[in-house]
Amino acid sequence: MTTITRHIDSGGLEDLRGLEGAIWEGYGSTWPTANGFLESPAFLVTNSCKLSIGTVTEYFDIDGDVFSFSSVQISEAGSELDRARNEGNVYYQNKGEQINQVLIVRETLRATYEGNPFFEVDFDFGIVLVRSKSVIAIAKRGFHGDDFVVSSAPSIGELELFDSSKEWSQSLMMDYEFGRELIKIDDLLKG
Repeated sequence: MTTITRHIDSGGLEDLRGLEGAIWEGYGSTWPTANGFLESPAFLVTNSCKLSIGTVTEYFDIDGDVFSFSSVQISEAGSELDRARNEGNVYYQNKGEQINQVLIVRETLRATYEGNPFFEVDFDFGIVLVRSKSVIAIAKRGFHGDDFVVSSAPSIGELELFDSSKEWSQSLMMDYEFGRELIKIDDLLKG
């Protein structure tokens, strides 16, 4: 069985941990938001830092079949954020709320072929910011997605994330099992 793992690196996790305690200003992209979707890279803006969340697509040969999967990378926002602001593509909903906690959205896909393990994919999909009065998630749209879905809710229990299982059709020969967890940044940095 082939196993593919892509997690946010320690530098990206440290950058995200720096959001905790910061005051939320907004999010955006270099392209206008349409129906809750953000093109990559997406931007997070607080009173103390500006981060970019981007995607990288890789192709994998798994037993003669080629699959594409995208992973998430975190970096400091550069001049693209200025362009997004100038073009009106930064959004300020819930500006002024404190970010109390940052969670990583991690999803797993296990595929079996005729009952035998075929491949497993374990990827970080994005982040959830628990703010003083609301929650916002910016997470990839599925395992192949190069864009992000923005979801917000009054509480983490009411937050709805994109259903990645919609990308994969069950058949008589192929079966897919999905998992999702929200992981505290500190738990990941502890090792």
